Amino acid sequence: MKRSLLLLLLMSSLSVVAAPASATYFCDFEDEEENSEWITWKGSNLLSETWKTGRQLHFTGTHSMYTSDLSIDSVGNNTHSWVKNSGYTVSTYRKMSLTAGTYEVSLDYLAPEGVIAVALVQADTLTGLQIKTLTGADYAAIIKTANIANLTDLKSLSWAHKSGSVTLTGAATDYLLVVTYRSQGGDYSIGAAVDNIEVVKKQSDRTACNYAIQNLSQELVSGYVQLTWKGNAGKYEVRYFNSDTLLVKMDTVLASTTSDVDTCLIPVGNMTNGVYSFMVRTADCETQSAWAYVRNKLIYDPSSHCIDYLNFDARGVQCSYGSGTWHGTTETLSPGTIGYLDEGSASRYSSHTLHFNPQEFDPMTVGQTRLRTVPDGHFASVRLGGKEPNHLEPGSRYQRVEYTIHVDSTMGVVLFRYAYIGQTGGHGSGDLTQPHLRLKLTDQNGNIINGADCGSILFTAPNDDADMARLNMDPRTAGWHKGAMDDGQGAVCNDYVYWRDWTTVGINVQQYIDQDIHIQITNFGCGDYCHYGYAYFVLDCSSGKLGGVTCGEKPREMVADEGFLYRWYKPFNPDEPFYEGQDPSQQVLYVSPNDSNTYFVDLMTKSNQSCYFTLHASAMARLPKAIAELRHAPKECVNYVDVTNKSGLFGFFTNSETGQPDSTEIEGGLAHQYWTVRTASGMTAFEGADTSRIEPIMVPNEGDTVWIDLKVEMEEGCEDEQHFEFVVPAIGPNSHIDSLILCQGQSIEYEGQTYTEAGDFPLMTEKNWAGCDSTRTLHIDYEFSYIFQRWGDVLSVKKNEHPDTDDSTHYDFVGFQWMRNGEPIEGATNSYYYVGEGNILSPNDVYRVLLTHPDGTTELSCDYTPFEYQSPVQVAPRRLRASELIQVSCPYDAVATYYNTLGMYIGEAVIKEGENSIAAPSQSGIYLMTISDRSQQAEKRRRETFRISVY
Repeated sequence: MKRSLLLLLLMSSLSVVAAPASATYFCDFEDEEENSEWITWKGSNLLSETWKTGRQLHFTGTHSMYTSDLSIDSVGNNTHSWVKNSGYTVSTYRKMSLTAGTYEVSLDYLAPEGVIAVALVQADTLTGLQIKTLTGADYAAIIKTANIANLTDLKSLSWAHKSGSVTLTGAATDYLLVVTYRSQGGDYSIGAAVDNIEVVKKQSDRTACNYAIQNLSQELVSGYVQLTWKGNAGKYEVRYFNSDTLLVKMDTVLASTTSDVDTCLIPVGNMTNGVYSFMVRTADCETQSAWAYVRNKLIYDPSSHCIDYLNFDARGVQCSYGSGTWHGTTETLSPGTIGYLDEGSASRYSSHTLHFNPQEFDPMTVGQTRLRTVPDGHFASVRLGGKEPNHLEPGSRYQRVEYTIHVDSTMGVVLFRYAYIGQTGGHGSGDLTQPHLRLKLTDQNGNIINGADCGSILFTAPNDDADMARLNMDPRTAGWHKGAMDDGQGAVCNDYVYWRDWTTVGINVQQYIDQDIHIQITNFGCGDYCHYGYAYFVLDCSSGKLGGVTCGEKPREMVADEGFLYRWYKPFNPDEPFYEGQDPSQQVLYVSPNDSNTYFVDLMTKSNQSCYFTLHASAMARLPKAIAELRHAPKECVNYVDVTNKSGLFGFFTNSETGQPDSTEIEGGLAHQYWTVRTASGMTAFEGADTSRIEPIMVPNEGDTVWIDLKVEMEEGCEDEQHFEFVVPAIGPNSHIDSLILCQGQSIEYEGQTYTEAGDFPLMTEKNWAGCDSTRTLHIDYEFSYIFQRWGDVLSVKKNEHPDTDDSTHYDFVGFQWMRNGEPIEGATNSYYYVGEGNILSPNDVYRVLLTHPDGTTELSCDYTPFEYQSPVQVAPRRLRASELIQVSCPYDAVATYYNTLGMYIGEAVIKEGENSIAAPSQSGIYLMTISDRSQQAEKRRRETFRISVY
């Protein structure tokens, strides 16, 4: 029955602990106990090759199972090779009991240099020799026969998901789920991996609780990821994970009572930007359904980016494509079609599409160096153009996307990160007939920003190998590689492809703050015939300021924005050479501890060094510091706080004598010094006082708290602020009572006077340190005894929790240290002292206890000598089973009360004078049984306590 939707967003990285069952099995290799059930056959001549569970490869969570325990890279290759000219196979299996029926089997896998096959084999028909690690490029015959449909020879350059089905007949029996890796022969690096293996019996009854989940879909709705599906269960499990293998489990999603469609909402704010997959299955059926998946969905928060370049339908974004002619230095374009052609990133026919698989490589790049379609540090890129845009020959065709953005104060530089793939047409690299890419930025009036030669940049591929070598010798144009002739999707022109790895180009937009600008990116095919070109790109922003130069710290390095060529110089010391470690042509300039120069840097556009802007900073920071000293300064019994302002301008340097960082106050005043003063009592408060000095702050004599906010500013606009909190103590007039304890029969010496009795005695009146009168009184109490003897083996301190008499004399203490004959007793730190099983207190010993009061002061009790104690009450046995009867002999009517070791009340029983039988507590443990006298004739209530052990 459907129930109301409930989302318990209890996010945790918990994995499902799966165990084989007759209808459902799921293993994500996150549980060590389950992992140990997978067994690998291993040949004696292949010592290190095996299936292993570990952290080096994984699709979700943190673990998977892979075919080596050696170092593995992110795409599954490792540095160790199997030298087997005829190839090899290595298999692993998991035993499970299955009944007859049709089963869906699925897994995530990675097999970059071989193939994986999955089979279900009856355990009693297979021997280890048939599927152990062995040489030979083919599977064992029984594995080939028992292969599951669609799970044969799985191969993928990145993680992929595959499912297949198999029908089992006959009675229930044990099967082996076998995963086999098969090399192609020769010297191969092994690196196959599997994750999220699932075996689920198909449910044919469409009304059953665990019938397969139908129509799982995902969409973004008002800041939420909305999952919808159809199912028959009352509860569902939901998981989602991103490309960084973050795995999140939502504990419970209840079915809807108002609709046949169930829904789950996940706040986008709970998800980092990235590529996500989602999983849903039933949670309250006798056996669960298989996981249903929605895979590889891009989820991101547009507000977290300065430019939302990934949404072609967003406001301010316009896509277009069309035809035209371009030769030499001219481009003539048709009006074109407004819109975009996106058949997905896998299709070369897409003219505008997104790539967001972090392990995807462009298929036209080959060899050891390959192009990732998403650059490091980013989660998605735009691909503009393709091999055959619009299913037409790419020659004389273009694709364009234009973004209109508002430049705010945080956007000093627009960063264009791009990678380019171009099929050579044999034209010169500066000829527009060659496939090329153009970036153009214009202001709100359509003018190219920073001038025509600075805001428009052209990118073209090499026309041959010699041209590529020439470009790679120049750091401004380096980064080109040679690619494949064809990607297997049908060649248009069989000329070589050249590609450039991810490169960043910066464009200065500081002059356009608070204005709208247009960023236009256009990809062009070959102007003569059919050669194609396409680009991946990412748009970003940076501050347009030097990094590493911060307020209050000396820079150790100055960092210019990326994407430019750099020219550092010292205009005020031009003849001084750059020292070792400094390279005036690099983005980052090292600054030594004793350097006090002012540096300038020109950030030059890579394609045109005459286009540049200049930044500067001092190697010796000249910065303001807000500094104040607060001092308690009472005068003539009036409470004051004195404030000394030590704010100023400071220079930072390295001390040549000590070699350590140092600073000194330098000449120059502060433009503004703003003070805000508040007190807890509200007695003194003022705000916004622009002054260098404030008068002493008066507060109540009882004490107070003063808060001061101080902000100082330089003319140049740099500022510093500090918050001060000062707790002001009370100053009086005050009085003080000195308390002492007088033991019976003794006297006390205090400040030259002898006292033999209790009472209050005035002491000398004097002026305290703040000039206030201070009176003192000596208070003396008799201690009749803090210690009393409970029984023959226990002493106790009188406390209000444990009074030993009916009188009203109670005491509160928070710490205890018992002493015998003047020496501390180790471990005796409770409010009572128990001498131990079978021991009694000796009248030959003298006991004292060091007591700690709640205020932290301590007091040593008077001496106490135990008396010989004979209990009239007999209890047996003291150690017994739960609910066993205890025999109690008592000479008076009483009540037996049980307490546990924490002093909590457990229960009680009535005891009559004479012999009694009462039940022990019903649970095992250590108890105290207190027997209290109920006789009306008793002049003082008697109590006896016994230790009872129940097992």
